[in-house]
Amino acid sequence: MNAGGGGVDKEMDEETKKKVDVEIANIIAMSGKLTTEAGKLSAETAKVNADIIAMSGKLTAEAGKLSAETAKVNAETMKINSENKYYPIIVTATATLAIVGLARLFFDS
Repeated sequence: MNAGGGGVDKEMDEETKKKVDVEIANIIAMSGKLTTEAGKLSAETAKVNADIIAMSGKLTAEAGKLSAETAKVNAETMKINSENKYYPIIVTATATLAIVGLARLFFDS
């Protein structure tokens, strides 16, 4: 302490207290700003998550449509392939019947 009754020490304490109070006020203000920014980021994150979920649902629906379309095309392909295996037999039989019919027409009198 000072010989004069501690007046200088007390003033420094008051000055230091004012500086500390200013720093505390700055920290509180910064904390409020950070809280506001954190709230904004949280809202943006929620929006992005909702968009991702919506897109995921759309992609899942589209994948389902593509899967159904693929199954339909596969079924049509199997049908065409099964019809095509009889095509040569039918053409051959028809040609044979035509030849027999023409032969009977010209040779059967």
